Amino acid sequence: MAVRRTNKELKMIFDLENGKTHNVALKDPKDNLTMTAVTDLGDTLVSKEFFLVGDSPITGLKDAYVQTVTIDELE
Repeated sequence: MAVRRTNKELKMIFDLENGKTHNVALKDPKDNLTMTAVTDLGDTLVSKEFFLVGDSPITGLKDAYVQTVTIDELE
């Protein structure tokens, strides 16, 4: 039988000062994660200018979601 595994990632998309976007993926988010918690984290990262992409700081959290991928390895 094929081996099955599941990967989960929190995907966060940030707006940049230069008008572009930047994606951040964090592996294995908590099962009870809420949008409020993610928004609070995003706000903190923006206020601290935690990410600079090139010379452009993040300006806001545009979107966030949990992506789950199931992988069936072939035999």
